[in-house]
Amino acid sequence: MNSRVDHGLWRRCIAHDPRIRQNTFAVGMAFSMFGDYSDGTDVFPSMATIAEMVGLSNATKVHPHRKKLVECGYLTDTGARSGADTVVYCLTAPADVLSAAKAGHETRTRRKLQNGPTKPPAADLDH
Repeated sequence: MNSRVDHGLWRRCIAHDPRIRQNTFAVGMAFSMFGDYSDGTDVFPSMATIAEMVGLSNATKVHPHRKKLVECGYLTDTGARSGADTVVYCLTAPADVLSAAKAGHETRTRRKLQNGPTKPPAADLDH
């Protein structure tokens, strides 16, 4: 079962899914820049736009990555078409990945950042 998700949660889900490889991830991030950020609806960029955004040579190269995102449950065809006759998607996520992303976000602790490599304490030169 796939659930509709907002933009931020969708990005967390896709970023931690091992099935999503680098180029598919890039295509997914480009898709996520379109549509309603608050609920993940009305996502309908042209494949040529996506290809240009991620540096693929043409729109045809986007289709395998779009297909992978649909198969993995990250894009769902709404059955509607845009005014430019492109498929309208919504951002979704598989239930198992969604619950893991929510749990991971709630239990994440902040790391203390360091300003460079740590040095061992200076040795005491007093004999």
